[in-house]
Amino acid sequence: MSEFVDQDYAPLLRHVGTRWLSLLPAVTRLSECWPSVKAYFLSLGPDDCPNIVWKYLKDCENGDEGDGESCILPAYLSFFKNTLVPFHSTIQILEKDMTTTPELYSYMHQLYSKLHQRHDDKFFGEQTEEYLSQLNDNKSSPVITDFLLFYSNAIKYLEKWFQFSDKNLFKKIECLSLTDPNLSYSNLKGIVTSLSLKTDINLDDLYEEFSSIKQVLSVIASDPSNVGEKWMKVINSSNVSSNTPANLIKLVSFVLSMPVCNAYVERIFSLMKNYWRDDRYQASVKLIRCEIQIKLNFKYSCQEFHKYILRNRRLLEAAKSNKKYSFKS
Repeated sequence: MSEFVDQDYAPLLRHVGTRWLSLLPAVTRLSECWPSVKAYFLSLGPDDCPNIVWKYLKDCENGDEGDGESCILPAYLSFFKNTLVPFHSTIQILEKDMTTTPELYSYMHQLYSKLHQRHDDKFFGEQTEEYLSQLNDNKSSPVITDFLLFYSNAIKYLEKWFQFSDKNLFKKIECLSLTDPNLSYSNLKGIVTSLSLKTDINLDDLYEEFSSIKQVLSVIASDPSNVGEKWMKVINSSNVSSNTPANLIKLVSFVLSMPVCNAYVERIFSLMKNYWRDDRYQASVKLIRCEIQIKLNFKYSCQEFHKYILRNRRLLEAAKSNKKYSFKS
């Protein structure tokens, strides 16, 4: 069929319902292969083509893109190809290893604002506008209504699962991203209260520790480093190096250890499944845990890790001894 429509062959991609990142590539590939896909289903005819497909495809029988005044599918494909980009890029950022909880609210609010802006401007993408201009008014009006409804539903979905207000915990801890030099003690105290950490953190000492780093914040705010590296620079700065800010370290460590999304947890379960195979069913929980810790915390390649092991004499001696076997010790 690809040869018939003079198009290079490319397999369609499958979208997995629980994997958001598979949606944009699948839609993009379908859009690129549209002439071949359209030709295939049209060749089946109304009797053999699935009813739901033929319902929308029957108006596209004439020309490469249909008759120009009735075929609406290219407009929908182009719209989703354009609109899914901010969703895709946001999820990619949130699933990065270096993304931290203080950055979460900012990224979510950016997506929220983009959707509002697109809805208010009735922006559907330049190519989508071209397809809409080819449709008559009776066809284009319902399509535009569908596009605006998509934006509205997406916004409502975000509002249902994420609170876009100052009451949101992630909004309160946003200041720990150190992008604003105006971080105050009241911000830190509010975070301690919201996280119920008053029994673990001495607020009087926290104030003194914050006072010692306040001058560093204006410089750190413009630093391009990630959040974790910024805090390392703050803690290791000359102003505080003589007196370790224990309470500040507790607070920052607690916040930065909070997962941004469930991607990391799912990655753990995926690794666990690979290591705890049927042929290793007698492996202990401790062994699997150690293997996963090594896999996640060592950034070496296999060759680099092999060299590291050979240089570590203590580790080699421990591996040769019986200490690793609890039943032999």
